[in-house]
Amino acid sequence: MVSFRYLLLLGLSFATPSNSAEKLGVDDSLNYLTQSICLDAGGRPMAGTPLDDRCLAKRSQTAMDRTYYRKHDWPNANDIWREKSGYQASDSVLVERGGRTWVLQTLDFGDAPRIFGQFDAGQGDGGQVVALAGGWASAIMTEDGGAGVQWFIGPGCRTESKSNARLVSWIFFGQVMRPGDWQSVIARLSLATSPTGCPTNFNTAYTRYRRDLIDVDFRVVGRSKDALMITRKLDVIVSEHYAGDDIAHAGHLERFYFARDFGLLRWERWENLAISLQPGIGEMADLIAASGRCRALRYSEPPGPHWRMIDCRSWTMLVEQQANWSVDMYGWPALDALGPSAKTK
Repeated sequence: MVSFRYLLLLGLSFATPSNSAEKLGVDDSLNYLTQSICLDAGGRPMAGTPLDDRCLAKRSQTAMDRTYYRKHDWPNANDIWREKSGYQASDSVLVERGGRTWVLQTLDFGDAPRIFGQFDAGQGDGGQVVALAGGWASAIMTEDGGAGVQWFIGPGCRTESKSNARLVSWIFFGQVMRPGDWQSVIARLSLATSPTGCPTNFNTAYTRYRRDLIDVDFRVVGRSKDALMITRKLDVIVSEHYAGDDIAHAGHLERFYFARDFGLLRWERWENLAISLQPGIGEMADLIAASGRCRALRYSEPPGPHWRMIDCRSWTMLVEQQANWSVDMYGWPALDALGPSAKTK
């Protein structure tokens, strides 16, 4: 059983709505950051997805729970060999490391020679880790096929090296939500090679986020039947991270969709053609637009006249799992820097 001791110590309060704003408590924040596992009448995990009518009771899935479904990305529209799986699976679960509870979001490729369900070192597999700290949901570490393992450190490391302040860096959203409107904050962060690093300089990132009900298309893939298309209205937090002090002067944007009971469901990368120096932007934008990988979705739009989306993944293909597999078996080595897992204590 995962302990929530760490999350409770971070000072997040339970929901207390007011006329102009409401606060997300610990459980509420986790419901957006993690996928849910269905429970039977006795409170035991059972097969199914949160889309099922019989999934009346549920809780956040942990890394050690048996996984009954995985979220896959949508493949290219013309890739007929990918009707029942995507290129990448992404799980959003709770993991306990070093006596603390974190949110783990895996990025697991399964196109040959890579294999779903195991960490394929040096072949693009990875993930990211999210913490709740100081009233914020913040990414603290990521690994991908480009720069490898990177730690996001906030300026709190300078004055409070042993506190949770250093975890406030790549902000996704805060606990205070104002219905029907964007909230914004200027995040300050830098990269480090370890979780204990403390850089001397920090970059600024204009960040805005909002909560809304959004229609989302799913493809549910079972073992013994054809894929089922389902559209559901979900409670979603949309988060935008700009590389700059404001939207007008930012060179690029990363947009994230966090859905209640599903966790991270979509990621987008946009470039500002008026500022960005990245080569081949136009060709990349044309390719992603033609791929059909990311279906139309509310708020998936350019923030200005010179912006184009150059990459995207939409993990809304729910694939039933055949084996007795848990996310802990993914075996991501980068998690070791957070300390031993609960099962090794």
